Amino acid sequence: MLDSRTTYWSDSLYRMYGIERDGGRRHAVHQFLQMLNPADAVRVAQLFARVYDAEIHQFLGETFSIVTPNNTVRRLHALGRVIETSAGKRLWRGTSVDVTNYLADSPLVPTLIGIALPDPTGIQTALIELPRLRLLRWLSQGIPDVAWPVDGDLSTAISGEFIGTDGVDATKISAWSNDVPPAVAVILRALDGSFHEAQMTIQLLTEPSATTPALIVIQRVG
Repeated sequence: MLDSRTTYWSDSLYRMYGIERDGGRRHAVHQFLQMLNPADAVRVAQLFARVYDAEIHQFLGETFSIVTPNNTVRRLHALGRVIETSAGKRLWRGTSVDVTNYLADSPLVPTLIGIALPDPTGIQTALIELPRLRLLRWLSQGIPDVAWPVDGDLSTAISGEFIGTDGVDATKISAWSNDVPPAVAVILRALDGSFHEAQMTIQLLTEPSATTPALIVIQRVG
């Protein structure tokens, strides 16, 4: 569901991913993207942004890789059509096909920040959705003592003057230089309730829209 940022899993999809069904059929988008490799997660996040702004009945799709619990790499293609329910909710309804034997892995998506950062202490990298600082996928996790939320709402752990009541304005970021991703001062809330100064570098992955995927790198100061 586009409005609630959740994905619906059929029994066949569970089997395709090699996962035992445990509980409900809905998973948050950031839980789904965590199953993808970083480069593919970036492309799928860009796809979600296109789907959100797409016309009703428009078809959109993307190919990506997953690693099953038994370490089998599978290449999947998801194709869906944007529909609107009688309640006015937007859905992207379609199917996933295993194309492992037909397509080779896609190359990494080049970015200014980079998506294959190591995990040094004091640096946290993520694929997010603006303006609400909604987590789509962790790319590296090097600040373990911060109160990172399990529901994907990073605004509960990150604050700063650049983050308003409505989140981060992607149009302001797009107006800055594309050669050097902008870095803004933020405050991180630690598990023990203390606060730490940090810098957050932001790179947009699409033009600003109602929901804009972006890469962020958070680095402690001092």
